[in-house]
Amino acid sequence: MAISQPAQKSLLILAALVILAAIFVTAGFGLTRTRAETVTGFVQKVEGDSIFINGTYENDRGEGAAGPARYAVIEVVVGPTTTLVRRVRTLPTAEELAASGGFYDPDDLSFADNQGALHEIQPNMAVTARAAGNIYGQTKFEATEVVFVATIGAQ
Repeated sequence: MAISQPAQKSLLILAALVILAAIFVTAGFGLTRTRAETVTGFVQKVEGDSIFINGTYENDRGEGAAGPARYAVIEVVVGPTTTLVRRVRTLPTAEELAASGGFYDPDDLSFADNQGALHEIQPNMAVTARAAGNIYGQTKFEATEVVFVATIGAQ
């Protein structure tokens, strides 16, 4: 049974549309999907090998992720290969505060990174946890690195 020329043309157009739709969905799906490799926030509690963070998802450029899963309580598991970094920030001295009228820019504080330990992480500490891949929307993941901030008075 031979297919008429108008029917062949219609089938060819339909096949082309299906292929274009598949390419569009496949390529567009990766571009529009929200990605986050980092969670930044404050420690709620530490239980066992887990840190519970009340925070926000961020992408690899430090931009906050948008969408319904933007803010969440996330369980960050500290595994055997997780690197813990204790970032120590030093507050200004009394003399430095007097000279500045009692104000300082937190971004100007000096800091030093050292190897940290899980028992040093306390509630309300600022923390950033990184993952090997996209963790957007996940409520639990194993971190590759956890950086927590400890602030001390001027020495």
